[in-house]
Amino acid sequence: MKNKNKKIFSAALLIAGFTFIGFCGCDQLPSTVSSKIFPIVIEQGALLGNGQEGFPNKQFAVIKTAEEWENLKTQLNSVNNVTDNFTETNIDFSLYQVIFVIDEIKGNGGWSIDVTDITEYSDSIVVTVSNLKTGNVSDVITQPFEVVKIPVTYKPIIFNDLTVSNPDPEGEQIVPDVIGRYFFLGRGHEYFPNKQFSVIKTEEEWINLKTLIDSVGYPASNKPTVTDIDFSSYMVIFVVDDMKPFYYIEITNITEYLDKIVVTVSNLETGSIIDTSMQTCEIVKIPVSSKPIIFNDLTVSNNEN
Repeated sequence: MKNKNKKIFSAALLIAGFTFIGFCGCDQLPSTVSSKIFPIVIEQGALLGNGQEGFPNKQFAVIKTAEEWENLKTQLNSVNNVTDNFTETNIDFSLYQVIFVIDEIKGNGGWSIDVTDITEYSDSIVVTVSNLKTGNVSDVITQPFEVVKIPVTYKPIIFNDLTVSNPDPEGEQIVPDVIGRYFFLGRGHEYFPNKQFSVIKTEEEWINLKTLIDSVGYPASNKPTVTDIDFSSYMVIFVVDDMKPFYYIEITNITEYLDKIVVTVSNLETGSIIDTSMQTCEIVKIPVSSKPIIFNDLTVSNNEN
């Protein structure tokens, strides 16, 4: 199976006095439960200066200070008065931060660049950027951009690039070693109150997880096949679902790209009329990697949100 969906940025560029976020070098992003953030759109449009505004490439930025905001507005207005169309120009940076995304220069009109999703995790915020409009036959040079604001946060901002120009390779599938698939009947007493996805990279984390799993117990036939892990060679992926009647959570695909590993999690068996709530989980191990782990959540509860 192939997954072309995600591109995580890591290097940081400092242009015109504000920070542009590029491919994030975080080891484990994102994990555990999530919630949606609904941004306030300040402006979505296109620059018409054929690059004279000084944005030579596609760039994603997080603006956190008034000085950075003034620098951005000045740069955007260097050819045309773009900020005249902004819904607001004065931002209270004690309450909000600004996300600015701009695409590469396009040789025709009809393009857009769009912040299509913002999801907050326990340790990060993932901003998905797409092209909802992909051009028309008009003979005009444009550079689409969008400016939005969200509540201020100190969590790292990770950009998930789904734009057309993102040269994401096909990726190579990783076949994991399954350590265990089983279910909890403790109705949350195992201390997994919600759906959680985690990456275990140390012996200490592994012992803590096993202790939680053993805290209530599970059928003997479903005990993990491996309990000792060589963390110099492997890392463990643990997924546990919400409490629900006879849904089974499974890791259905793991694909390694140049800059990340994408783990797809699904419910292959989706429920029963029997009113018995349980939590299912799966534990696998894969070769150790320093690339960020991105979870592609296709479970039933995620699709219902």
